[in-house]
Amino acid sequence: MEPTHALYGVPLVYVQWFSKFQDSPSKSIDMFKVHRLLTGGDRGSPIGDVICLDTVARFIQLIPEFGKKKRTNWESTNSMDVPYSYFVNSFADKEIFQAVY
Repeated sequence: MEPTHALYGVPLVYVQWFSKFQDSPSKSIDMFKVHRLLTGGDRGSPIGDVICLDTVARFIQLIPEFGKKKRTNWESTNSMDVPYSYFVNSFADKEIFQAVY
């Protein structure tokens, strides 16, 4: 980026967007579920944006919904790309817990 560009030196971050929380947390693990927002339905590309880092209020921990069957295409290099549904770990720290509940 050219030193004269308006965003030169501004910390940026790429984010992917997820659905809003479901109405109530999962009964078995007491965590809310979210879904990856994709273009063209559940087989599309992730919807994301590049935003200024100072607009991020908090990072959250997402836990993939593993399901009952093993996925043969799931590896360490694509473990956050393959799943469609995730649980928001509201127990990661007290600030997240207080924000969620």
